[in-house]
Amino acid sequence: MNNGYTELAKMLKNLSKGETYGPVFGRITQLPDLIITRSNNIQLTKNHVVSIVNLYERDAEGRYIHNGKKVVLLPYNNDNSYIVLGVIQDG
Repeated sequence: MNNGYTELAKMLKNLSKGETYGPVFGRITQLPDLIITRSNNIQLTKNHVVSIVNLYERDAEGRYIHNGKKVVLLPYNNDNSYIVLGVIQDG
């Protein structure tokens, strides 16, 4: 089973082959059925992303703490798949 670390390792291996990828930003617009919207209105679902952070984390009242927040994404697979590197925190 692939996870974020495996995908990151694959991406780094591809960088050594001359492929270049740069980070992009998106916003988590829906949970628990994950939708991340990129700035150009591309909607990514759980089928498009792997994450090295828990996007489904909840607070004491059961609310998703990352819903509505910006995320840093690293594209791979010709910009068809993404690794969520982190969630941008307020403050």
